[in-house]
Amino acid sequence: MNEKRRKGGAVTLKDAVQSFMRTSGLAERERSGAVFAAWNDAAAATLGGGAIAVRFQGGELVVEAASSAHLQELKGFLGEQLREEANRRLGDEKIQRVTFRIGTQS
Repeated sequence: MNEKRRKGGAVTLKDAVQSFMRTSGLAERERSGAVFAAWNDAAAATLGGGAIAVRFQGGELVVEAASSAHLQELKGFLGEQLREEANRRLGDEKIQRVTFRIGTQS
């Protein structure tokens, strides 16, 4: 991004916000929103709220399972099916792999 500096070194508000979004990681999280929504919708239809997407980076989606039973079901049976369904909802193969872990959901 080109930061347009004014006299005295001032930065436009637009450039300052864009810089903050980029450096804070919020811009990446905003772009991941569609991936989270696609996964959460696909998983909710199958597991209820038992598998929530928490991070997406470099094609890898990290999903927190609500219990060890959900974790085993995702790893052994449903994970690949849900990945394919989420990608179908996205209209693209954005999710290349899914990593599952026990979550700290409340």
